[in-house]
Amino acid sequence: MTTKRTLLLSLALVILMAGCGERKMQLGGLVTFADDGTPVTSGFVIFTAIGADFQSRGTIDADGTYTLSSTGNNDGIPPGEYAVSLVGVEKHTHVDTPDGSYITRSEPLILPKYTSPKTSDLTFTVDGSTKRYDIQVERFRR
Repeated sequence: MTTKRTLLLSLALVILMAGCGERKMQLGGLVTFADDGTPVTSGFVIFTAIGADFQSRGTIDADGTYTLSSTGNNDGIPPGEYAVSLVGVEKHTHVDTPDGSYITRSEPLILPKYTSPKTSDLTFTVDGSTKRYDIQVERFRR
């Protein structure tokens, strides 16, 4: 009887602990330029929790797609309200120098407002109703 009770208590503890973990949802999408729909081909998408100290991020791939990760590789994002920003969306150019080396110049490809969750005007509610959030951004023009 003691073995059966121990087994039942252990099983109940495992079930209880499984429910205590933070539930994460898969989320990704496509980042494109608003003027012509072409994909943004580099950088990072960052979801910053509104009212909490938490971020989830995804790398923008060459085809413009991203998948969010929180603590592991493509492990998803907890439910909640998020402000969205993008960083590292730049064009890199190598310029040769007289001594035979080169320097790298970076030029932004999107408007600076998108680099901060406070100014991007992009928000998203993660609630499980969709696994996709496509983002359109305006190009940086000189």
